[in-house]
Amino acid sequence: MAARDDPQFAKDIFKGTAVNAIVAYQDHQFDLLEDALSSMPMDYRKTPFRQHIIDSTPMLVIRARVEKMLWHQRLGHPCDEYLYNAHKWVDGVPVCV
Repeated sequence: MAARDDPQFAKDIFKGTAVNAIVAYQDHQFDLLEDALSSMPMDYRKTPFRQHIIDSTPMLVIRARVEKMLWHQRLGHPCDEYLYNAHKWVDGVPVCV
């Protein structure tokens, strides 16, 4: 049975991909911040930065990444060039993937 024939499976795939993208984004942002603060005195690093990052994650940015990843998977893992031009040949593929 294909994913398009099982709506629950498709929802589960989307949720799993979205959660992974959110966590990866937040971890990356925290790592960048941690590197930037590494030379600062310890008093400045006591702020709960990870929680601030979690609370202010831009969901629209992550949604675009998830959508691109899902289309990449759905179309058989094409390279970026083919994925960006897929809307010309495949109905339903958004123009700005």
